[in-house]
Amino acid sequence: MCGLVLDAQPTITSQPVDQTANQGYSVTFQVGVSSTPPLGFQWYFNAGALSGAITNELSISNALPANAGNYFVTVSDATGSVTSRVATLTVILRAALDPKVGLNIFMG
Repeated sequence: MCGLVLDAQPTITSQPVDQTANQGYSVTFQVGVSSTPPLGFQWYFNAGALSGAITNELSISNALPANAGNYFVTVSDATGSVTSRVATLTVILRAALDPKVGLNIFMG
């Protein structure tokens, strides 16, 4: 008798989505997965692995312009691995006030 062999690897059920954050605020990327534990996760920023980013969520607190870019995750189990879609983080800079204008200047 021949056994059935399935090419079963993790299945991503919800992909990370693009995020927009005001400078200084927090943002979280998430991935949903269907698979048999144990699972391994590794998040990447602009193609470089992020140290310690090994869960299904990636939180960025106090977002700065340097955090803007592309994020994705690889998910692995005993049968293989799969890579998520690339999600983009856009960071909106704080408005810069003209230094000539102060809080207590009478206008007009």
